[in-house]
Amino acid sequence: MIFHQITGGLLQQNAYLYGDEENLFLIDPGSHAQDWLNYLNEQGLKLTALLLTHGHFDHVGAVDALRDALDVPLWMHEADHIMLSDFEWRGGHNKNPLRPADRFLTDGEQIGPLTVWHTPGHSLGSVCYIASDRVFTGDTLFEGTIGRTDFRGGSFETMEQSLKRLRTLPPELDVYAGHGDTTTIARERAYNPYLRG
Repeated sequence: MIFHQITGGLLQQNAYLYGDEENLFLIDPGSHAQDWLNYLNEQGLKLTALLLTHGHFDHVGAVDALRDALDVPLWMHEADHIMLSDFEWRGGHNKNPLRPADRFLTDGEQIGPLTVWHTPGHSLGSVCYIASDRVFTGDTLFEGTIGRTDFRGGSFETMEQSLKRLRTLPPELDVYAGHGDTTTIARERAYNPYLRG
């Protein structure tokens, strides 16, 4: 499996390349468009699509630059689509609207090696992408904590339901979050006060 991570931007956001040569995805390209273009070119890799776990500004900053350079589609959950056009929903900073998504993903959908889970709470359209050995949680689940629920479209009650669902994942899965270090489902079930049950 192909995997590469770049961390950066104002909030030190993690972006991930994952998949194989037939289904290769770039998850949450929030910044460093040129670094990603250089890496893909050096490795001779071709993307299938850009994927978003949600639409906040720090996760979408490089989306249109990469779409322009690579002619690749953007896929996300429809409930966060307003964030692309409305900077107040997106969290400000860049007031310029982004182009609409090319495809909306649905809960349970299989895209290459990834299964889409709709996990609202941090935002209306937050999703996690689950592979056989890892899960990309965006800003739903972090090492030792969870994403904020006080933004527009957030809800702690809804987040609790999403976390109950994530708790059912295999304990050996590695967790790659939108910010911070890698962890595991087992570790979070043991030590994260929001995931302990």
